[in-house]
Amino acid sequence: MTRLAKERARLYAEMDPANLAPLWESLHALVPARPRSPCRPALWRYDEVRPFLMRAGELITAGEAVRRVLILENPGLRGQAAVTQSLYAGLQLILPGEVAPSHRHVQTALRFVVEGSGAFTAVNGERTTMHPGDFIITPSWTWHDHGNESAHPVIWLDGLDIPTVRMLDAGFAENYPAAQQPVLRSEGSNFARFGANMAPMAHDPQADPHGPTSPLFAWPYERSRDALARLRRDAPVDPWTA
Repeated sequence: MTRLAKERARLYAEMDPANLAPLWESLHALVPARPRSPCRPALWRYDEVRPFLMRAGELITAGEAVRRVLILENPGLRGQAAVTQSLYAGLQLILPGEVAPSHRHVQTALRFVVEGSGAFTAVNGERTTMHPGDFIITPSWTWHDHGNESAHPVIWLDGLDIPTVRMLDAGFAENYPAAQQPVLRSEGSNFARFGANMAPMAHDPQADPHGPTSPLFAWPYERSRDALARLRRDAPVDPWTA
């Protein structure tokens, strides 16, 4: 080792207790010449994943688990509960008669129903019944619980911005004092108020039930499919979105 190298090593060792580090030793890794992600391509086949999810249903209850979910972990990010550097994804199962207890958190969530009908998600006092293909969101800091009053298991894909919120050190949650929140509005009230652009003239955006986000929280597949079919009939396909 040269004299210069020894002096550098001595500098690094002596400043380490002061929580200091030389940028020049890591600059190229921090600011690379081109993007370099640890994420790796991955494919989860539903037919292969479903048996594991059903086995989990035999071993742990929805109430015990709080959320019975199998996380889709990117093979380059194992142990981080992340499907990408910024997103979390998982498959959730709720069996007949079960309730996934009510809570709220700063993370925002989406649900895409994969299998089964008749379960529900409740968001801030209103329920929406789940059917395959339905898309449902849980805005940040809204009370939400899930229940299954059908005779069949229901499975959906969860997506949350957990890694992003974790990066900001802003994640926290609160449990509702009961397993289920009270139902305050009939199913469909949310769509009747906001989906048809019929909010009252004195409408205050700050008073929306879900805060400064989309006032709608459920997009049933049946309704979305009809809209897409009509657009396909009435207008040419946009080459930029095809």
